[in-house]
Amino acid sequence: MLDELDADTRLLRDYAVTTMPDGTRKLRVPFALRDAHRMRTDLMRLALQHAEVAWSTERMRQMYDAILDVIGEVSPDVQRLVLDRLRRLQSELKDRDGV
Repeated sequence: MLDELDADTRLLRDYAVTTMPDGTRKLRVPFALRDAHRMRTDLMRLALQHAEVAWSTERMRQMYDAILDVIGEVSPDVQRLVLDRLRRLQSELKDRDGV
């Protein structure tokens, strides 16, 4: 999806600027170029937000894994109870949200 949006932005930018026979570039549609830059800025912001969410999710997974490993070292029974409860919670959320 991001690739398609980036391609659209490039098309709009290419439409806004024309290349003269001598190789110089000339602005043909200023508003289109401005809009292309705004779209590109929004796209970069969106990509950074997605990267941040992915990084945060991975960090949380690592933290939960570390906690569960320590619990398992101390008491495998407690670890099993915690994992069972997390699975039930995940199932409840899936049923509720349909995801």
